[in-house]
Amino acid sequence: MIEVEVLELLKDDIGVDLYMEEPPKPPKQYIVFERIAQSVEGRGFLYITRLTTQSHAESLYKATALNDKLIPLLLQLPDNSSNITRVDIESSVNYSDPAKKEYIMQCTFDITHY
Repeated sequence: MIEVEVLELLKDDIGVDLYMEEPPKPPKQYIVFERIAQSVEGRGFLYITRLTTQSHAESLYKATALNDKLIPLLLQLPDNSSNITRVDIESSVNYSDPAKKEYIMQCTFDITHY
């Protein structure tokens, strides 16, 4: 699963906890990764996996800052992995619910990998 490799590559550089699902007792700041789609190129040797991240924080400013810290790290993944050949950011949007005081920035990206 490419999302496990991505979490391993990012965990020391991002400065917050990373999860593959919502934690039962979330910290003030954290990021959730989720696979939302995958396709296979050619004869099944090359994959394109679409992942989404949700950067959670106690304010929209802090969620946006966390998301802005994450994006360059995502774009550097091909430099740090022999399996990942390309990363494309598809979107970065405000996914907050101010009524619930949940501040989230969501980033969707494609990873091309073996």
